[in-house]
Amino acid sequence: MTRRHVRFGSIRVVAALALVAVSTGAGAVFALPSSAGASSGYPPIPQGPITFEVSADLSGAAAAYGQTTKEAFENVTLQAFNASHPNGIDGHKVIIKIQNDASDVTGAVQAANQMVADKAAGVVTVSQSPAAQSQQLAVLTKAKMPVVSTLTGSQYADTSKYPYAFSPGGSVQQEGAVAAKWMATTNVKRVAVLTDGLPQDTDAVNQIEAGMKQYAPKAKVVQSVTIPSGSVDDSAAITKAKAANPRNAFPELLVGQHPRDYGRVGSSGCRVCIP
Repeated sequence: MTRRHVRFGSIRVVAALALVAVSTGAGAVFALPSSAGASSGYPPIPQGPITFEVSADLSGAAAAYGQTTKEAFENVTLQAFNASHPNGIDGHKVIIKIQNDASDVTGAVQAANQMVADKAAGVVTVSQSPAAQSQQLAVLTKAKMPVVSTLTGSQYADTSKYPYAFSPGGSVQQEGAVAAKWMATTNVKRVAVLTDGLPQDTDAVNQIEAGMKQYAPKAKVVQSVTIPSGSVDDSAAITKAKAANPRNAFPELLVGQHPRDYGRVGSSGCRVCIP
């Protein structure tokens, strides 16, 4: 269910750059005139470019995704930002530096430590591997470094523990609440779940179910089916989901993650929710 979180949209990153540029904390910068330091109470922006850093899988198992991320930031994000802000931030050129997290936790921690050593103004994407992301955020939070990135866990909504981590989208809890409110509005009562059982996906489903209890008490999960990670034939799982309905039709709503199944599910008259 976290497939849509793999890449960070370039337009969102442009907005993230502006947000980080005015955030607080060590290493942060402020879009203020250099002469405004004393009167504003904030120090002036140091001389030289302003550097934001990105964690990407440039090697290892997820290298294909990392290369796409690198190209997006260099060829889309930075160009879009420069077109909108030709003078950078208060006359300071903006640089995006890509750190290779090597598709594993060790590489991710090394990348985060390098970001801290570089004294980056902020981080605009951390690893999308939940295990690696948590380790990176531990390093970056300790250094009080602002982070704007998709956050893959409900724990990151706790601002007392993660005061420098921001997401361009809603939290997992907010997504669950919105999904449940939609169920209530559209009178959905029977829900089936297709999941690969990964921790982040279980977390997302749990938040939807929590939202259902509060906002859509008439909606119930009538079937939950786990599809093995890496499976190429999900027909058995879909058949099992259909069996939750005595008329051998899909329940009214499917909470699922696999794009290859959406067509078959949709053709059965079932609406699809992708958290």
